[in-house]
Parts: sequence; structure tokens; C-alpha cells
Amino acid sequence: MVDELRGLRSFRLGRIRIIYAVNKNSGIDIVTIGPRKRIYEETYRIVSRR
Repeated sequence: MVDELRGLRSFRLGRIRIIYAVNKNSGIDIVTIGPRKRIYEETYRIVSRR
């Protein structure tokens, strides 16, 4: 699971975590937003579909 999430970054905002990636044009692509408790499993499901 760690390899699939490589290159992604996270930002904590209270109980919410934002998982994002910095793209080549110095922009930010938001991948997922959700509660810290489940966010990494949800992000893994989204990334593994790509």
C-alpha cells in the first residue's frame, strides 16, 4: 500500500486530512478529503483504480 501512495502528500486540518499531489505545473491535485480515521484506505482504493 505504501508504494501506491508514494508521491502523495497530506495536510491535517483538525480531524480532517487532505491528501494531495503537486503536479508538474506547480499546481495541486486534491485526491481525497476525509476523516483521519479512514482516509488512507479510501485514498488507496482511489489510487489503485487509476
